[in-house]
Amino acid sequence: MNLIAKSLLATVATATVALGATAPASAQPWNGPGNSRFAIEQCSRAAVAQAHGNARVIRIDGADRTGDGFRIRGELVASRGGNHWGNRGRDRDHGSFTCRTDHGRIADLDLHGLR
Repeated sequence: MNLIAKSLLATVATATVALGATAPASAQPWNGPGNSRFAIEQCSRAAVAQAHGNARVIRIDGADRTGDGFRIRGELVASRGGNHWGNRGRDRDHGSFTCRTDHGRIADLDLHGLR
């Protein structure tokens, strides 16, 4: 390949990269924190907080991609009346949660089975 052809290819490659980088944000696909691990951590923290902070997520049952986010399902256990984690479950509530994220934010969170 001669010098002129190499120079032309380099110019085309540079222009292609530059044009892609200058596309408006609305024209680019959402590329934020979009992996299931981030959504699981985000939803787990929100479920624990909604259960008044004295709960633990014990299992994730599903993480399904939905458009621009995820639907996370899991189970949690909450301690009633203080921090009684060592009493073999006598003062614990078991429940589940369903959480939906959209563009890296929690769009919906439901807790089920907790008193």
